[in-house]
Amino acid sequence: MISHVVLMRFIEPADALPARDLLQGMHGRVAEIASLTVDVDLAVAEQGPDLPLPQFHLCLITTHTSREELRGYQDHPVHLEAAAWLRPRLAGRAVVDSAV
Repeated sequence: MISHVVLMRFIEPADALPARDLLQGMHGRVAEIASLTVDVDLAVAEQGPDLPLPQFHLCLITTHTSREELRGYQDHPVHLEAAAWLRPRLAGRAVVDSAV
């Protein structure tokens, strides 16, 4: 199995919430995804004044049965559509792919 982890920092932290919904919508629409977990940092979700500002606002974790499945996911039209929505809203991101 391959684990694909993406941490995202948004220009506007509030964009993390619609991004979460958009990314959750990929599950079941992209056959190459074995599992998908996505959520926002607690400071964004709770908008608490005493919570420190997070370095990243959202974490996406997908798993894939092989590297080929990961590549298929990355080239899938649903993923490309989500990436097109995300790209102009991101201040930064970090990606780690690992064998699990």
